[in-house]
Amino acid sequence: MMKKTLLVMSLLMLGLSAQPTFSHGNHSHPEPETSVPDKIATLLKTSETAGHSHDSYDQATTLIRQELKAQPRNGLLWYQWARVLQHDHQFELALEATDEAIKLNAEFPSAWLLKSALHLTLAQYDQAQRACASLLGKTMALIVATCRLEVESYTNGTDLAYQKLEIALQKFPMPDGVTGHWMSQVAAEMAYRKGAYEEAAKWLSGVELNTVPVSYLVLWSDVQLALGNYATLLSRLSAIVAEYEHIADALILRLALAEREVQDGPWRQKLDAVMQHRLASHDTHHAGEVARYLLHFNHQPERALHWAKINWQQSKLPQDKALLDQAQQQKL
Repeated sequence: MMKKTLLVMSLLMLGLSAQPTFSHGNHSHPEPETSVPDKIATLLKTSETAGHSHDSYDQATTLIRQELKAQPRNGLLWYQWARVLQHDHQFELALEATDEAIKLNAEFPSAWLLKSALHLTLAQYDQAQRACASLLGKTMALIVATCRLEVESYTNGTDLAYQKLEIALQKFPMPDGVTGHWMSQVAAEMAYRKGAYEEAAKWLSGVELNTVPVSYLVLWSDVQLALGNYATLLSRLSAIVAEYEHIADALILRLALAEREVQDGPWRQKLDAVMQHRLASHDTHHAGEVARYLLHFNHQPERALHWAKINWQQSKLPQDKALLDQAQQQKL
């Protein structure tokens, strides 16, 4: 599964409230209503889709920088800048920007959620849990519980945290739209980690896949691969990405993995072309996917380990550790 991705989709909370989204670990989350031009929010949202546009991301980055020069005490802009830094895997700098956003507006739920996500990515679990606790009184209790239980799933075991979250989500009605999708995604990711793939699939069902961010699609794809639903993955995901010129590396990789199991097709060739470019340019932003490619398709365990180590330096989520362990094991 991918991170955030960065990252990483209905109105939610507070006095600064409404939404594009960001990623909490691997999950999409609501973002508050922006006071900067709507164009920035639109561009950031576009950069998180299956057919993400580098031009959109670059334009958003330029606009945020310009706005920050004019409004250096705008907490929302600092929060959006933190999302840019998160997208670039500059997690420590993203934390600094998030702290600045919170300093300017402590009643900012999305910033606290992003702060927790960044600490989670860096395996700083105590700090992540404190950020979740800071949400108390700032947003609905179910959001606070989801945040805290996600962190707890990394510190006290997935089974118990998943059981608690499942009870909470059954007891209280989940919000519609982005917020509900995020909660379902957190639950599905926990179920996936504990090997309950059918349960994970149920959490992710009932959503139009062409409306969700890449992180959601990657998790859905990983669940389909785990269940052996290769044809389903190919048909549904191919239809979603068919209209896009640029497709996220993580999705191309998963399409190629499914394709390899059932038929010849175009995705392996597309994956080879993308990954050769990443390797030639030493693109560390996509280190995790490069390592997976070298393990599953190129069969170069030593090079895969090199890239898995780069990925581990950037992000320390369980899937990053699993990738590192797999690369080390294949090198033996």
